[in-house]
Amino acid sequence: MDSQRKSMKKILMFPWLAHGHIFPYLQLAKRLSTKKNFHIHLCTTAVNFPSITAFLHKYSLENSISTIPLHLHPNPALPPHLHTTKNLPSHLRLPLIKAFQTAQSSFSLILADLLPDLLIFDVFQPWAAAAAASLLIPAVHFAPLGAATISYTRQAYNTPSLPPLPFPQPLLRPSEKRSLDSLFHLLLTDVYGHGHNSTLINFELSSEVVLLRTIPSLEDKYINYLSEYVSRKRILPVGALVDDDNNNDEEDEENSDMMRWLGEKQKHSTVYISFGSEYSLSNQEISELAKGLEISTANFIWVIRSLEPLLPEGFLDWTRERGRVVVGWAPQERILKHPSVGAFVSHCGWSSVNESVYHGVPVVGMPVNVNMFVDAKVLAEAGVCVEVEREEDGGFKGEEIANAIDAVLGGERQGLRRRATELSEKMKMEEEAAIDQVADQLWHLCCKRERET
Repeated sequence: MDSQRKSMKKILMFPWLAHGHIFPYLQLAKRLSTKKNFHIHLCTTAVNFPSITAFLHKYSLENSISTIPLHLHPNPALPPHLHTTKNLPSHLRLPLIKAFQTAQSSFSLILADLLPDLLIFDVFQPWAAAAAASLLIPAVHFAPLGAATISYTRQAYNTPSLPPLPFPQPLLRPSEKRSLDSLFHLLLTDVYGHGHNSTLINFELSSEVVLLRTIPSLEDKYINYLSEYVSRKRILPVGALVDDDNNNDEEDEENSDMMRWLGEKQKHSTVYISFGSEYSLSNQEISELAKGLEISTANFIWVIRSLEPLLPEGFLDWTRERGRVVVGWAPQERILKHPSVGAFVSHCGWSSVNESVYHGVPVVGMPVNVNMFVDAKVLAEAGVCVEVEREEDGGFKGEEIANAIDAVLGGERQGLRRRATELSEKMKMEEEAAIDQVADQLWHLCCKRERET
């Protein structure tokens, strides 16, 4: 055993309270634990523990990853079972972000008690890095976002402005720009606090490096831009962090039946449709998407959070032979890597984008808010996405949804699938080297602290 593996290093991970943040952190923890002698503590609210515990048990990680409960100040309007964004009503999202800021004193006690060798922190808590610095603990920012989103927003929302992007930037419609405006207004007023007029604060507080959930083959030019112009920190991609496990032991009867049904379909004949665990489609969006599926005649698996708002009358009867509607949850990874699946109709959340690219599945882009608009345009630029044409008001029409689905599944855009396959292969080759590099850098920071203290 080499000298680096003789002593264990403690890392404290502190993600935002969202599934799309917690699970990239867990995937990163899983990979780091196989590279160096790290013990990783993940701090989050107790409502998120069951899914985390299931993940740790699935991969036998209980000895290398543990959980620490985070306590928010009591609030009758936001009881503990709502201390997560999963299935959180939209009107409670801002209250949860504000409640999260009340955890500063609780988190400071956790830091002082654990005294980790390193803190890895997320977007909504620069105060965590400041607390770590007061104890001489290095802190590294890990944003489970794409480099293009951060490049665009850093250039657009900072004072003084950064140099312009040295290549054409994603062109956003006014409604899309307003969605991003609202997010960064929230960050600057309710998260970063007075005296900070820049969204760069997390980069500035990060020790030597910043980690991003991306790969060079998809976002190389954006990674290079950030490395050169953003706080002079080294930007390290960590890969897609996709769960590529084939363990199906816990699959229920409904999903087993769905997978059997999928196995009967022709190769690349089926679209998978999901808008994630946090976005609820409106009545109008449900209606237009159903209309698009009826027009396109494609086979489909549609994951919907609930049957309220209701599907159009008769829809399930019209599509009984060629479609499945799943309420709540479906095994997304297994579906995307099935050979019968030829496209992913997606809101273009970054986790979904990474999963689709990882499995070589082209995307039908229907972004709905904030960074998703940039994500969709990055995929289109890479030649692996067809974005659905919008109405002037930003809404979708069934005819345009059908057109985009048919463009991906039909013969018109066969190059799309070839490029998706090529990008998938590059992603898988780059990921192992990326994790090795990240593990070495984090180990260096831990050892550096040990020498300095």
